[in-house]
Amino acid sequence: MEMRIKQGRNSNFEFLRIVAMMMILSLHVNFNVIGVPTYTEFCENPAQRLTQIFFQAIGAGAVDLFVLISGWFGIRATRIGFAKFMYQCFAVIFFMLCVGAIIGKESVSLKFWNECVLFSEAWFVIAYAGLYLLAPILNKYIEASSRRELGCCLVAFFVFQLLYGCISEFTNYFERGYSAFSFIGLYLLGRYVKLYGAEYLKYGKWLAIGMPLFNWGLFSLLLLCDERYYMYCFMDYTCPTVILAALGLVMWVATMKPRVNGVVNFVAASCFSVYLVHICNEWTRYWYKAGARMIYDRWSGVEYFAVIIAYMLAVFVFAVGVDQLRKISWNLIVRLIAVCRPARG
Repeated sequence: MEMRIKQGRNSNFEFLRIVAMMMILSLHVNFNVIGVPTYTEFCENPAQRLTQIFFQAIGAGAVDLFVLISGWFGIRATRIGFAKFMYQCFAVIFFMLCVGAIIGKESVSLKFWNECVLFSEAWFVIAYAGLYLLAPILNKYIEASSRRELGCCLVAFFVFQLLYGCISEFTNYFERGYSAFSFIGLYLLGRYVKLYGAEYLKYGKWLAIGMPLFNWGLFSLLLLCDERYYMYCFMDYTCPTVILAALGLVMWVATMKPRVNGVVNFVAASCFSVYLVHICNEWTRYWYKAGARMIYDRWSGVEYFAVIIAYMLAVFVFAVGVDQLRKISWNLIVRLIAVCRPARG
């Protein structure tokens, strides 16, 4: 999953990964904390609810964005790469669980080990690990397929997902995008656009801007009509307009001149830890949402936005700091293995 140009990693895409993680943080302080607006709440304070829906629409494609970036560059699946990914997930979640145990918010129980070993509270880890394991097969399929064959496969997949993973009640197959199955479609889409979509890259900016605005307006309209079931579809990871918005961001960045920035690359290398720190075990998820709720109850208007952004940035910086401990421990393990490995002679 390396993202490199000749001089180093392309910081434009690395910055996009940081943006995606900030989008995830914003999702987890919006509908997840404040709640989905109701018709009555919308009528009582339309400006506040329109603002809330607007930011939900902007952040809705955060997970799709992560997977599309993986598809754009392709996952080069290796044993060491898979081990490193899984170790990061285990180490960061384990660290936060230990912090919780020390301050009395967690107890060392079966739930403790389920969270840090089986990732019972981290659906993305399981889904992405599934995608990673299937990547060699997907890459072989992409190499063996023509543009037409891959395009037809994608059309069939996303029509099927639209019918049975977005607008239908039978969403268990896709889990509203919370599944490796959905990730496979996104990965193939990212590869297709990278390989065959050069002439469409110029539309990336319009998709990235237009699709969230479309979702914002449509969600608000459906809310006014009190069509609660259908309005949820337009914020799901399986929604075509949400996917197109995320794809538009990838395409837009692809048209920019590649740049290298050491600080951006350093932060991006640890940004996945932000997800692992704030939402992947029960006690941190509770306290992250409780902090966001307290800010919402105490401040309003411009003050609220200033405080909530500062709150999210503080969580981001803390998580990146935690990940440096993970890097140190990983390097020690690698060195220990190298020392213990018998010399070949």
